Amino acid sequence: MEEESTLKLDTGANKVPWIETDLEVLVVDPQGRESIWPITRASMQVGSAANPRPNDIILDGPGAAERQSVLQIRNQAVMFLNFDQSNPARKGGQPITYCEFLPGEEIEVGGYRLRLQKHLPAAASLVGYSHPYRGRRWLLRSGSNMIGRSGKRDNQVVLEERTVSRTHATLSGEGDHYVLHNECDPSATFVNGHPVKVDTELKDGDLIQFGAQIVRFCPGKKPVQAAETRHGTVLFADIWNYDKLTESGSLDQFVRQAADFYEMVSRVVDEHQGVLATYLGDAVVAIFESEKSAADSALELLEQLDQMNALWSGASCPSLQVGIGLHTGDIVLGDMSLRGRSEYAAVGAQANLAAEIEGYTRQKKVRILVSETAARSLQSSHTLTSRGTVAVEGGRLEVFELGAKS
Repeated sequence: MEEESTLKLDTGANKVPWIETDLEVLVVDPQGRESIWPITRASMQVGSAANPRPNDIILDGPGAAERQSVLQIRNQAVMFLNFDQSNPARKGGQPITYCEFLPGEEIEVGGYRLRLQKHLPAAASLVGYSHPYRGRRWLLRSGSNMIGRSGKRDNQVVLEERTVSRTHATLSGEGDHYVLHNECDPSATFVNGHPVKVDTELKDGDLIQFGAQIVRFCPGKKPVQAAETRHGTVLFADIWNYDKLTESGSLDQFVRQAADFYEMVSRVVDEHQGVLATYLGDAVVAIFESEKSAADSALELLEQLDQMNALWSGASCPSLQVGIGLHTGDIVLGDMSLRGRSEYAAVGAQANLAAEIEGYTRQKKVRILVSETAARSLQSSHTLTSRGTVAVEGGRLEVFELGAKS
């Protein structure tokens, strides 16, 4: 059986593609703690972490049902449907089952307040990368932000996982300057795979491990400029064996390797005049003005990865397996100075297609697949081999294996 892509582009049995929105849901739990969930799919299910089919927005306290409600995007409107009638929802004090959810409005359900709002890029945050918090964003307030399991103190970032201490760590600071103070054994807290033995100032994109939970630090950003549409090429790179590596072996070692991988990708993309637009947990999205720059970057990325894997193998560390998809089209971009770091800039139809194309690299047993739209400009500069057509959102598309430069 083929190994599945580690970035799931579907929810349940039906494919639910990524969509372009500047909307997010601010969730305030019964203790007043805030978290943010970006709206990136046409249908997003809300409920507790106990649901066997993972929810898109997780309400992790006792008041929410496993399958509480769903948010659906229809004709640019957000519709709210409450599934569990034994746990009624209210808007403006009135009970509701189905209604339009407008920016600025709040819906109360299970002791939680859900507020729909425009994306606020200025706030520093932590973004979850591990189940059941993958995709969750915790806003960091100015001053101290305590991190740990519930039960002993009022933590602002609650991670209900047995490997996380109830008094695990504290993040202190404001704006883009935050310092991590570890409050438990150094073997339980890591930054980029290195144990935290002294107070550590965090940098944009740092991977932090609290027990078995991985989060990424995203500092406060300047306000984003208006979105614009550019013709360009999307590079989507996905770590195939992400889940397998995080579930077995040394997690801190994997985090160190992942941090080295992301740093290498950032450097290679930069050298080829690209922009690292988005981190999506186990995948990255980069944008290039030309197909040739994107193709050269993809080839060098894998060449560098092979060298890194050889070094890791010599140190008895597991290898990272990576697939890459390239696709050309009109891309909606925000402020290019964001440099991604978990911001959902530049995701949408074209990035979704690049991700779908990358998903076929395992089936086709190749490392780089290029869409026919990107391949047209690469025929004179690179070796291309047709690998047939594949099913993508909206129809079928011919894909090509990318080889060395001609």
